Amino acid sequence: MVKIIKSFLTDKTNLSIGYAVLFRGLGVIAAFGLSYVIGNKLGAGKAGIYFQAYSVFMIFSLIAGFGLNNTVFIKSSEMVSLEDFKGIKILLFKSSSVVFVITIILIPVFYFSSGYFNIFISENAKHLIKILVLGLFPFIILNIFTETLKALKEVFWATFFQSFFGNFIVFIISYFLFTRQGSLTDFVIGFVIIYWILFVVVFFLLNNKINKNGSGIKRGKITYGKMLGFSKHLFIISLLSTVLANIDVIILGKFVAEDKIGLYGMALKVSLIISFI
Repeated sequence: MVKIIKSFLTDKTNLSIGYAVLFRGLGVIAAFGLSYVIGNKLGAGKAGIYFQAYSVFMIFSLIAGFGLNNTVFIKSSEMVSLEDFKGIKILLFKSSSVVFVITIILIPVFYFSSGYFNIFISENAKHLIKILVLGLFPFIILNIFTETLKALKEVFWATFFQSFFGNFIVFIISYFLFTRQGSLTDFVIGFVIIYWILFVVVFFLLNNKINKNGSGIKRGKITYGKMLGFSKHLFIISLLSTVLANIDVIILGKFVAEDKIGLYGMALKVSLIISFI
């Protein structure tokens, strides 16, 4: 029995699966904890405002990301097998620049067209979204960076930052903030600041991991056209799945009050934990 456990723990594939399951589970618990704290400290109405704002934010993040997180993972994995580490850096620069441009376009588009969301989203939710969109860039790039870490076989760090740490820090901040009578606006500002900090931390971590492997041999030219052409199919699938996963909370805003949306959102979080178990 001891030998079986020892062989399991020393197998890199098993460890990778273990890290993914562990951090994914802890991330789900932290996300539920965040929802519980908001609902418990601020009430179901404020929770409903947050759920609506976050659902819109997730859709915006998929649009700005353009499926590049999946593209970067696939292409980086290919480059790792070819030892083309310089190519990975070029790929990261180009994907980040595309996300930056799309984000810069999306932010003013949302600000100037927010009136069209009145049919579904309350003024309170729109106020939060206007703050949340300031964290679009680091939120998306963090996902791209963690996918690159996966390609480099740094599964521990990839799953730690992607599935767990962000949710955990946001949960801790929300608990201390709301126990001190902080507002939902204060929390969202903290959310944005946290993801900018995480973006910087993971940037240096990823850069260090790539540099440890050397520059390698540049195997081929990476163009924006090829990168976006590959991403567009992944983008359509990811966007559809994200819209379907979040549209219910948004549409509810047309038919029910914010407190009902808060109760519905909390029930969804509980179902996520149950399904994970």
